[in-house]
Amino acid sequence: MPKRLLLLSLSCLLLCACTNDDSSTPQPPSHEECYTGDAYGELKSPYIVFDSSLEKLHKTTWHCIEFGSYPQAEVVASQYDYLEPYAVKDGDVVIDAKLFAALENADWNGRETEIDGVRYRRMKAEDAVRFAADSRGHYYWKNPDEYHYFRYEPVRWRILNIKGSKALLLADKALECNRFNSDATDVFWESSSLREWLNTDVYGCLFSETEKKSVMLTDVVNAANYYFGTYCGKDTKDYLFLLSESEVFCSELARNYGFYNSDGIDDPARRFRPTTYAACRGAWVSVVDSYKGNTFWFMRSTGYTPDNVTYVCEFGYLYNRGTLVTCSDAGIIPAVCIDLSTSKYKAAGTVCSDDIVQGN
Repeated sequence: MPKRLLLLSLSCLLLCACTNDDSSTPQPPSHEECYTGDAYGELKSPYIVFDSSLEKLHKTTWHCIEFGSYPQAEVVASQYDYLEPYAVKDGDVVIDAKLFAALENADWNGRETEIDGVRYRRMKAEDAVRFAADSRGHYYWKNPDEYHYFRYEPVRWRILNIKGSKALLLADKALECNRFNSDATDVFWESSSLREWLNTDVYGCLFSETEKKSVMLTDVVNAANYYFGTYCGKDTKDYLFLLSESEVFCSELARNYGFYNSDGIDDPARRFRPTTYAACRGAWVSVVDSYKGNTFWFMRSTGYTPDNVTYVCEFGYLYNRGTLVTCSDAGIIPAVCIDLSTSKYKAAGTVCSDDIVQGN
């Protein structure tokens, strides 16, 4: 526990660790290798290896596709210093003085514009969920009145499951930052401001009208909190949604999606980085060695009390007790179901949990 407490103290709003007996939770088989669902063409459901001899006990490989687009990379004129170097990877920033000047002089429709067929979004500090001039683990807002510019880019999704031509996708990065609910009150996924925002604002920007024809309205099951039995609200029907507690640990479903299906492990499969845009919007980036640049992200399940929401921290540990629904710097990782037979997706290689063991 000392390691977890130390990391928790460095993780700002990551409030409450769960302390529970692991003896009743499902345990992985001693060895298993399999695809966990159907295939569609060259795309496959997750390939998992469970082996008690492995240091991390399991390894998952997800096939990925590109589908839809969203603001991600920031465009700057010269040197980039709004995030610490460890939080910036190749492709996160576009250094282009000519393009930056064109954006400054472009005709904008509110926060949106298009140059040479490419869409861009601009924002000031007032458009962020959380902003500060100098706060460790957060985007540096030097001038709150200055516009920052972001390029729309194809969104890469991990395929969590294929059944026939239906695919359940999870964004490969935290695309956004927002509160689970705008007010500090008892709230469930069904009535949260985050759910409404995802299925209106984000949905409208993420997919073209043609792409929306392939996005499926999903029956979203909101089961009670696994450890505490907390009611999580009525089931819903959504285009975009967050994963639930039972979809990322301690269930056969979680295992089929490629996550470690028991408790007590910092699961690499549950580690994610934010896009530069999400960080600018307020998403926290870890300052902890071995996990630098990772973020923590909301699930849709209620925590210990109805004014809390569960989350996964930067090292892949799930906090069932939760944090306040008004927490302002969590990453948002949307999930969506699409019909592969009607969608114009692009295959985008694979992601392996071995590649993200140390937050890379």
